Amino acid sequence: MPMLTDPQLAPKGVLFAVDGGGHELDDAYAPSVGGGWRWLHLAQTSSDVRRWVVEESGIPIAEAKALVADHARPRCVQTEQGLMFIGRGVNLDPTSVPEDMKSIRVWLEPSRIITVVKRRMRSAEAIALRFSTDHPPKSASEVLVQLFSQMTERLAPVVQELGEQIDEIRDSVIDDDLPTADISTLSPLRLRAMGLHRYL
Repeated sequence: MPMLTDPQLAPKGVLFAVDGGGHELDDAYAPSVGGGWRWLHLAQTSSDVRRWVVEESGIPIAEAKALVADHARPRCVQTEQGLMFIGRGVNLDPTSVPEDMKSIRVWLEPSRIITVVKRRMRSAEAIALRFSTDHPPKSASEVLVQLFSQMTERLAPVVQELGEQIDEIRDSVIDDDLPTADISTLSPLRLRAMGLHRYL
């Protein structure tokens, strides 16, 4: 399926837009016709996206504004029209540190899921690639479940690695192998682990 990865290069802010069969939609912003479900993966930095989400998407205004806000705290909100989820995924880009986490905002309805990102989100891309396999997502809600799974799978090893580093320092202190001056390395590691663990 056609897919863009850089939000800055997405025409009209659309990274990809597909129906439930993984087929590209001709117009991501056109009203849905007929049955089935669709997935729109959009760039928050696009003025087209911000305008459409707030003014034309049909999403309740409070949730619509949160989806495209410059800064949004992680949360999950259930409304009569649908569910909004705002979360953060670990940053595994080669030039970044894991705790520089990436935000993803999600709006879910029975026949539509909209994901909005500022930066490339590999978790979403991994799910989209499943449309080319024998195990594609079968519904909008399944996309969200798989997104949770992908984000957790990427985050858990990073937290585990930090925990192991903390354990090594602790054991060295107990065994008197670590100079007192080096104990200062423990606090930054613990803070990094706590910051990441908040989003597990």
